[in-house]
Amino acid sequence: MGVTTGDFIASFLPASPPLGGALPLWIGFSTVLSVFNTVQCFISPKLNKRIYSKRPHEVSPLASRLFGMWTLLAAVLRLTTAYDVTSQPLYDMTLVSYVFAFSHFFSELFIFRTCSIGPGVLSPLVVASISTYWAYTQRDYYLGLL
Repeated sequence: MGVTTGDFIASFLPASPPLGGALPLWIGFSTVLSVFNTVQCFISPKLNKRIYSKRPHEVSPLASRLFGMWTLLAAVLRLTTAYDVTSQPLYDMTLVSYVFAFSHFFSELFIFRTCSIGPGVLSPLVVASISTYWAYTQRDYYLGLL
């Protein structure tokens, strides 16, 4: 019998750790979002100008590409972790990357006031919050420290 579409797609997804769990799939999902954002940053600063909507004049093509590279670096780290979620160094660096992402968008919204509340800043804040909480609370489980 042939390979089904579901089997084909599943062959690219991270395997669950021996005891199961969905965190690797979530990390993979956040990687897809990061890659989308990276591509947008290299195409045009338009998306970043919507995120930093209170100061769009400060978003240059160079700043957008720099943000794209930073996002791509985080995406590569997270994708690697999604496929090897039991590696303590990878897991911890990925957890810290979510903390950095949350800190960046939180500070731009509430301290530097370059963002206004809207989907451009709320989406990464929600993803970073969920990811940080989930990875932190499940760290011992995935690293086999229970």
